[in-house]
This record gives sequence, C-alpha cells and structure tokens, in this order.
Amino acid sequence: GNDREEFLKLCKRVEYTIRAWYHLQFDDMMELYALFDPVQGAKKLQQQNFSSEEIDTLEQNFLTYFFQVMEKSNFNILSDDEVELAHSGQYLLNLPIKVDEAKLDSKLLSKYFKEHHHDNLPEFCDKYVIFRRGIGLDRTSDFFFMEKVDMVITRTWRWLLQKTRLQRLFLRKKKVKPVIDSKKNDDLVGEGDDKELYIERIRLETMNLRPAQFNWQGCNSGAYI
Repeated sequence: GNDREEFLKLCKRVEYTIRAWYHLQFDDMMELYALFDPVQGAKKLQQQNFSSEEIDTLEQNFLTYFFQVMEKSNFNILSDDEVELAHSGQYLLNLPIKVDEAKLDSKLLSKYFKEHHHDNLPEFCDKYVIFRRGIGLDRTSDFFFMEKVDMVITRTWRWLLQKTRLQRLFLRKKKVKPVIDSKKNDDLVGEGDDKELYIERIRLETMNLRPAQFNWQGCNSGAYI
C-alpha cells in the first residue's frame, strides 16, 4: 500500500516536471512570436530598436522553439510522398486550396533547415511546411451507382477487346517505362523504407461485382496519414 502511494507521488512529480518544462518553452516561444505578430509585431520591433541581424536571430530562435514544440506534440512534417498520397484520395468535399508563394519569404525556412537537418523535407520547404499527426481510418460509404456502371462498361470493353483480339493493335505500340500512379495503386502505397507511409485501399476495381451489389450500399475505405 505505501509503496503504491509513493510510486504514484513519483509519477505525479515527473508529470509536473514535464508540464513545467513544456509551459516554460511555450511561454518563451509566444514571447518571441509577439515580436512578429502580424498586428502589433512591427510596432514592438520598432520600440525595441533591433538591428536586422538581431531580428534574424530572433526569427531563428522562434522557429527553433516552434519545431521543438511540434515535435514533442507528435507532429511530423509532411513529405512529398505523403502530399502525393493525400492528393490521390477522392473525397466528397473538394475545396481547392492554393498557396500564393509570391507573398512568402523563401529565406526564413531555408536558413533554418540549413542549420537544422530534417529528413524527407518536401520540395516547398523553403516557403512553407505542412504538419500531420497520427494515423487513422478513412472510410466513405455510398451506393456508388456511377462508379459501378463505369466499372461494368470498362470490364465489358476489356472483354470485347480480348474476344476480338483487337487489344493486340494497342500492344504493338512502343513500350514506355511504366509510371506508378498512386491513384490506381490498389494494394499498398509506400511499402518501402518509410514504414510510416502505409496505405491499403479497397476499391471497386478490385472487387467482384455481382448484380446483387447494385442494390446494396458499397464502401470505399483506406488508411490515411
């Protein structure tokens, strides 16, 4: 009984110590952010009368705190493979998002990543970064009428080509090095060195369609990162 209570006290003290460290680091980060706040930051910099070199140092210090907090919070920088994987997904909500890179500073992050090495940085890391956290299950349920009709037409056309042997006309074309299309990769994507990038998709293209399947609800699911 006494050993259990003492152990619980030790756990709480360790927890309080970690929380205090995070709290102090977060306060330091927000204190630096106040100098670069889009609303009041410019006035504070003028009041402090910092030189350009000092401002650059403060910016890099803020980024150092920021990336440390994000890392301790289990956020990871999105890589090019993960961006491509996200773009390959088909969702009911397709809200276009575009970054106006002409208005972004390309020197700030470039200088930071030059001094702080990170693996698998995206090609746009000199202008901005995107963070992700955790994995989960992405599932879309619907009747998929148009998708099923399209699949029946595709398979019927493929069957006709095989029976009439017209497909040989298409196979006579010059062979080109195959390009991996993440949208049509139905099994596993990213099953390589990066073990965190893993996805398994269940698509209509790989299902055995039967007449009964046009009467009940279908499902398209996969893991997302």
